[in-house]
Amino acid sequence: MSIIKPDATERSLENEIKIFFQKNKLNILKSKKVKISKEEASDFYKVHQAKPFYEDLCKYLSSGPIIVMILEGEN
Repeated sequence: MSIIKPDATERSLENEIKIFFQKNKLNILKSKKVKISKEEASDFYKVHQAKPFYEDLCKYLSSGPIIVMILEGEN
């Protein structure tokens, strides 16, 4: 799995990142652009809940569109 985060989507780097994966022999099986809520980000990053950066991380991930991808490849 890979996530292209809000700063990269804002700067229109999606294609460049996808090309990088493909050049490194990773197949993109599925790709979807989504906007997640802060609550969804909180669930996703729950493992970091006790860390001082947790709130900022959740706010950042939910600040704009992200692209989630399922990747396939060796190693």
